[in-house]
Amino acid sequence: MMKIMGNVRIIWFLVFFLLLGLLPVVSMADHAGVRIAGNLIDGSGRFVSVEEIEKLGITPSLKVLEPYEKKDYHFSGVWLDEFIRAYGKADTLKLELVAIDDYTITISRADWTENRILLVTKTNGKHIDFQSKGPVRIVYPFYNPSNVDEMEKIQQWIWMITDITFLK
Repeated sequence: MMKIMGNVRIIWFLVFFLLLGLLPVVSMADHAGVRIAGNLIDGSGRFVSVEEIEKLGITPSLKVLEPYEKKDYHFSGVWLDEFIRAYGKADTLKLELVAIDDYTITISRADWTENRILLVTKTNGKHIDFQSKGPVRIVYPFYNPSNVDEMEKIQQWIWMITDITFLK
């Protein structure tokens, strides 16, 4: 019995340190970008790095009031309609975006054509990790917080995005 208990302790010890050793590798890989799938030009889902996203043309820094924190931030990234043109087929009608906590939003074609929506890759000039609501997030930089008709846009602000699915 003592031998079994000793072996169990050793196994738990090894599992603990194995997991501890893998966690930084997993989280570093997750910080690098997002998975895309669905109605894609190349037809196959894949991982897109932040660097690849930024090659589409990063915006100048935009000063925006973050509605949840009630603070101004400088956001930069890629306009969502340009991201969609680069990866999605022309008949894409909506995007489904999923955050690390499974919070999910859908953005319609009408929304991304009527509003400038930013797929943020940098906050205050720095790439964003999960602790800073990254690796990418959605921001409506020109929304008006005092306009009641625009209050629904606040629900569309999503961060820590892990998956983007292009839908017909």
